[in-house]
Amino acid sequence: MKARVLVVDDNKQFLESIADLLGPHFEVVGFASNGLDAISEYRRLRPDLVVLDVSMPVLDGFAAARELAKSEQDVRIVFLSVEYSADLRDLARNTGVLGCVSKLRMYQDLVTAAKLVLEGREFCSPIPA
Repeated sequence: MKARVLVVDDNKQFLESIADLLGPHFEVVGFASNGLDAISEYRRLRPDLVVLDVSMPVLDGFAAARELAKSEQDVRIVFLSVEYSADLRDLARNTGVLGCVSKLRMYQDLVTAAKLVLEGREFCSPIPA
């Protein structure tokens, strides 16, 4: 049985690309375009994993992750970000997020990150030089 994934990004093209990338490996069960909708969809769908953009309207990825962590015992999240840095990676860790992937390395790293995070292991894309 495939793990169930909720994909959250405010860019429709990225949503479709992420779903296409993850589809062969996971069951993509839902989509959201902001952090507030992500929380609602998580509670409705109960996915195994959330792939969550960091920069979004209404409620950003960090705020959504913190809110989910408060009410959900074992939420698994992989952050995605265009502006990827050591600071972002450290903030993700401090939020309790195990996965952090640069959108520039999405095709190389996202499936691996998702699989490892589902196992309770950490994965972060390399920091660009």
